[in-house]
Amino acid sequence: MTEDQGQSVQALVDRGRRGRAINFSFRAPSALGVFASDFRSCLANIQNEVGTAKLRNNRARVVRDSVGVTADGRITIDIGTVLQKQFSVLTKIQTCTTLLPTSASQSTPIKSRPKLKLNIVIHCVGSRGDVQPFIALGSRMLKDGHRIRLASHDLFADSTRASGIDFFPVGGDPADLMAYMVKNPGLLPSMTSLLKGDVQRNRAMIAGMLQRFWRSCVDRDPVTGKPFVADAIIANPPSFAHIHCAEAAGIPLHMVFTMPWTNTKAFPHPLANITRYNVTSRETANFMSYSIVEWMTWQGLHDVINSFRRSLDLERIPSSAGPNLITELAVPVTYCWSRFLIPKPSDWPAHIDISGFIFREPPDFTPPSDLDAFLSSGPAPVYIGFGSIVIDNPECMTRIILDAVQATSVRAVISRGWSNLGGPPVDGVIYIDDCPHEWLFQHVAAVIHHGGAGTAACGLRNGCPTLVVPFFGDQPFWGESIASAGAGPRPIHHTQLNKDNLSDGIRFCLSPDTTKAAKIISDRIRDESGVDAAALSFNTHLPHKIMQCDLLGDRSAAWTYRRGGHRVKLSVVAAEMLIQNGSLQEKHLKLYKSCKIDVESRRVGPLYGPTAALIRTIITLFTLLFNMGLKPGLRAVKNVFLVILSFLMAVVEFVALSPLYCFKGGMVDFAFALVEGLRGAPQLWGKERVNYGQLRNWTDGFKFAGKCFWFGYIDAICGLVMHPYEGAYYSGVLGFFTGLLFGILEFIAKILSSSIGLYAYPAIGISRSISKLFRRRTGRKLRNRRLLEGKYLSQRGQTTNKEKEAIILKFHDIMGK
Repeated sequence: MTEDQGQSVQALVDRGRRGRAINFSFRAPSALGVFASDFRSCLANIQNEVGTAKLRNNRARVVRDSVGVTADGRITIDIGTVLQKQFSVLTKIQTCTTLLPTSASQSTPIKSRPKLKLNIVIHCVGSRGDVQPFIALGSRMLKDGHRIRLASHDLFADSTRASGIDFFPVGGDPADLMAYMVKNPGLLPSMTSLLKGDVQRNRAMIAGMLQRFWRSCVDRDPVTGKPFVADAIIANPPSFAHIHCAEAAGIPLHMVFTMPWTNTKAFPHPLANITRYNVTSRETANFMSYSIVEWMTWQGLHDVINSFRRSLDLERIPSSAGPNLITELAVPVTYCWSRFLIPKPSDWPAHIDISGFIFREPPDFTPPSDLDAFLSSGPAPVYIGFGSIVIDNPECMTRIILDAVQATSVRAVISRGWSNLGGPPVDGVIYIDDCPHEWLFQHVAAVIHHGGAGTAACGLRNGCPTLVVPFFGDQPFWGESIASAGAGPRPIHHTQLNKDNLSDGIRFCLSPDTTKAAKIISDRIRDESGVDAAALSFNTHLPHKIMQCDLLGDRSAAWTYRRGGHRVKLSVVAAEMLIQNGSLQEKHLKLYKSCKIDVESRRVGPLYGPTAALIRTIITLFTLLFNMGLKPGLRAVKNVFLVILSFLMAVVEFVALSPLYCFKGGMVDFAFALVEGLRGAPQLWGKERVNYGQLRNWTDGFKFAGKCFWFGYIDAICGLVMHPYEGAYYSGVLGFFTGLLFGILEFIAKILSSSIGLYAYPAIGISRSISKLFRRRTGRKLRNRRLLEGKYLSQRGQTTNKEKEAIILKFHDIMGK
């Protein structure tokens, strides 16, 4: 790569650092379709939503006043003083939070690790271009001995199974979603869509998909009936169920995506245009944009997700903990783009990797005779197609394309796509249906498309200059990155597309400089192996030692067995062998969770959490009162007796449950939120918060109370001395008094949290222990499915008698028999 070319490749990141608006994009509508439609739901209802606390209401008002929505579905963020104050604390907290023990640096080198053979489920939503990289990744991971299941839209069942990968349908029609996205390109839905109920239908679709994603982790294969229980999850962010399924099953999660979704100072969020930097640095504004977009998204999803979590016997997620959950938990992420287009930002930690583009194996393809004859009858044509985009007026688009082709005197291959582009026969133009880009792009001079990641990557890999015509959301990403690399002109939004600028774009693509730049990028991309790098990234971040069975080193542990102070981790196969041998009993096995995920709210300040707890309790009581009048009318409108009976049942429900809700909300949740808020108060002035782990039951509650009391008092006294000393050392007299002020504030917060914590932590621990007594359905289901899987694998007889004897002897040796 030449020096000039290297500078152009770096231009995109440099422009982000200079604070200029950059448009980032992801494979067509696809994966972001679900995200953006829910985002619209959030903004359409945000003014009417009942806030759970004053701070939340303040942030909603600030976001409304500071955030605008452009016609193509992007967010314009005005970083003003108030908005900066509301989210600056979030920026500080997220940069230092690491909760999941998945860092490769804490594990043994990859070459010395045993290769675990895992059941891996891949959660993916989107169009074909989104799903194909996951099929390619799954096919590659089959070679490592894993069993792979892809959970996605029913449309992709055949292509997935043809690759040797199990498939689990989760519903949802990407074609309908694409049509909805094009009709509603902004984040706010049109009045027509609201009146038709499109937003609520999309929310209902997401709720159903969440349940089916969970089933994909534990249910039998819908075709073969073969048992399956996931040992790990790979997912793209818009599938939404990933972190909650991983928490319920206690298994590792690895995110894979083709657009940036992690806070960075290098460039803003792909859906954000930042318009003002008068109160904060550009880098901080870029970083904040991710938190703002995530927070707004959460407002449209929190009720759906918490309902889903209840069905999994999980605690609800407070509104303060929902946004940026993946970032705060330090979930490993692999981004699938070439580092020669977008280098890895320097502030991304080690658990985030860039693998390169993921390409599938080129399918066997024999071109139709008319296409083969057309390609061989003249100079290389220009490819024009918009894939899964559903255009409102395909006739107008076709006319613009044909006029531009005629004006530039080029030959063209026009893909009909989901919009069914087409027109009268024209010399030098051929219309085609589905055709593998891997084959076709070897025979064209340039490509023009909507900005799909798969299409863009395939075009660049084949050295094709590219013009992107984005439609909505983040699709300008590839247009901007390709233009910055010199491999194409600036993107032209589809609403601005006409004969003249499309003609200019075609001429730009066919110029010698553009062709040369595309060839250089092609050579670089061909040197990468994105699918191998992505598989290696997944393997690197697995907690191998934690997951490994103590008896079968290539299997993942599913059970623990304790006796006489000894503990052993067992895979489903090893456990079944020992049960059949009589070495242990099934009832003594305990489910093993190799990755315990903590989504506890990280409250900052003593006001927000307690206020939220009280308001949530009040809302619950009003809901019970509302049901007294609503339920009778809903349950039976024709039978008077049933109406009266339903009303009496609602009254009994209110009388029985309202005291419990009042006690839990006022005496337990309020106290716990107050203690957590007081413990988090020092974060407001830059101090780190001590992480005690996850509070799951009454024993954890008493442990937390002791830790909070002991360390709280010590920190309070030390802070009262150290803050003034440090302030005076660095800033003189002014620093001394500033430090004294912070020391006094921290002393008050620590003393109060330590004292109240003696009651609050045991209370919340007891509350959660009681709650678990009535939430055992998910645990029982996991247990039954693990036992079923063990019996199935044991019946297949993959282990010899000699190996069984060795396993049993090793078990007795560990247990001290």
